[in-house]
Amino acid sequence: GNAYALRAAEIACISSHTFLLEILAEVFCREGKKGVLNLVKKWPNTLERKMKEKILTFKPSPQLEIIKESNLTDLIKRSEKMRKELRGEIVGKLG
Repeated sequence: GNAYALRAAEIACISSHTFLLEILAEVFCREGKKGVLNLVKKWPNTLERKMKEKILTFKPSPQLEIIKESNLTDLIKRSEKMRKELRGEIVGKLG
């Protein structure tokens, strides 16, 4: 997401693939917010082997982190870099 989205979020998902969102949605449906936060805290160690192997094929490697004041600036930089790579420089700069 962009800087505005990350400032309002609890979790950062920086990836070139939507597979992580599928995992997060599935865990949320089964276990709620606590389950998602637990998954992110232990990322990627709590994943099943097949899922882990699939994620390791994505380049660059997907990032999933709990947002804190101490890492927000870095997460925004990494997220905006990914947006520009995926969407192109001009569109990636848009809010």
